[in-house]
Formats: sequence, structure tokens, C-alpha cells
Amino acid sequence: MKNRFPTGPKKIGIISIILVIIISYGIFFDLQYMTENNIRNTLFEQEKQRQIQSTKALSQHIGADLDSIMARLQDLANSAILQQGDLSNNKTKKVAEERYFQINSLADRLFIADKNNIIMLNLAPKGQKTFVGTNISELDNIRKSKIEQTPIFSNGYVGLDGKYRIAIVYPIIKADTGEYLGLVASTIPTVEFFAHHGNVHDINSQFLVAYDGNATMLANGASGALVGKNFFEDYTQKFINRNQLLDNLTHNLLAGNSGYAVYNYGRGERLTTG
Repeated sequence: MKNRFPTGPKKIGIISIILVIIISYGIFFDLQYMTENNIRNTLFEQEKQRQIQSTKALSQHIGADLDSIMARLQDLANSAILQQGDLSNNKTKKVAEERYFQINSLADRLFIADKNNIIMLNLAPKGQKTFVGTNISELDNIRKSKIEQTPIFSNGYVGLDGKYRIAIVYPIIKADTGEYLGLVASTIPTVEFFAHHGNVHDINSQFLVAYDGNATMLANGASGALVGKNFFEDYTQKFINRNQLLDNLTHNLLAGNSGYAVYNYGRGERLTTG
């Protein structure tokens, strides 16, 4: 390389100027890169914190809605009319309708079943089929509530009307004797419920995904076909291109821990918080 440059004081000055220009441009681009990178990192951190807080608030709001439904079912199960064992007469229906009116923007059905798990009263939107007389003993959450005599939040399941649902079940226990009289329950269509809280239909904008305790998806803005699918099964794993970062985040969330991940499974870079 040296023989390409003339020697002597005059020529050395030219070389020095060229080196200064190169160094200056190097510093400029380095500072520009650092500035852009710092700005990007700052903006990302701000967006991450906003999304973490938004996700936390959303979780609390969903929890409050579910607690509200549970409270109405508790009131109904402990009401004087049901405590007497009257599960289907007109007075019972009136009391049930009052509670149903309070929750039907979130839970579209309310029913009362007797101690043999036969539906005695079923309130549903106008024009929709009711299931009075149906034996629901095969449903896990019904059996568990009867055996344990405790309230139950179910995992996801396909309802009698074909919609994917969760249910909240509250046992009717006679206060003075402890006798099991039956149960009251609300069923919640999951996609409609979570649509009250966020986008569950459009993958091209910020969207919501919800899981039950078994990692089965209750709502998913990436694709409606994923509802009812388990996250770790082959169908979903193919959809996300078996993305390990998303797998790790989901494992962490299902363990009850909040977290976030940045990943790209073939549909653009995404920030996910949970």
C-alpha cells in the first residue's frame, strides 16, 4: 500500500487530511448509529413499559369481571328461595333473572341444576335454545364442584351450543345442614368475552391472546382457528414456526409469572407481554 502514496512533507499533509476525513466520517456514523440505537432502545423501553402496564391492567379488569360474575352466582346460591330447594318455580326464575340481567353483557347463559346435575332452569339470549332437562354430569367442572362443594372456574370446552366457552359454577349448599342441593352456573363464550377487552380478530395490529390453565387458547387475535387448540400441540407450533422464545414466555406465563419477549415467527417482529 505504501508505494501508492508519494513521499515527502507535502504529500504527508494530504494523507493526514484524508485520514482526518475518514476518521471524522467514522465518528459521525458511529455517533449516528449510537444515537439511533439509543433512541430505538429508549422508544422500545417506553413501549415495553406501556404494554406491560396495559397488560397488567387488562388482567386485573378481566379478573374483576370474572369476580363480578362469581359474586352474582354466590348471591343466587345463597338466596332464601334456592336455600329452600326451589330450583325452578316462578319465584326462583324471577330471582335468577335479576342476577342474569346483571351479568349478561359478559356471560350469555345462566342455569340452575339439581343435585342430580339435571338443568332445571336455563336463561339464555332471546331466540336461543335452552337446555332444561339436560343431564350435565359428564362435564368435569360440574362433577368437581359437586364432589368438592366449592366454586369452580372451568378450563375451556365446547359448549352444548357448539361455542367455545368457560364456565363459572357455584354449588348450592343448604346453610343449616350442609346438604348439597345443586348448583348455579354461568357460561361465557370466550371469543366474545375477550373481545370486550381487546382485539381478538386482527393479526395486523396489537392483539390479545388468552389461555386457560392447560395452555388451551380461549381467544387469539392471530387466527380464530387457534381457539380451542393447545399452544404446545403440533398445530399451533407449526403456526408459530416452533419459536423457542414464545414457547419459553408461554411456559413462564402459565407458571403464573409475568414477562415479555421480542421475537419474529415469520410475520414481523413483535413485542409480547403477559
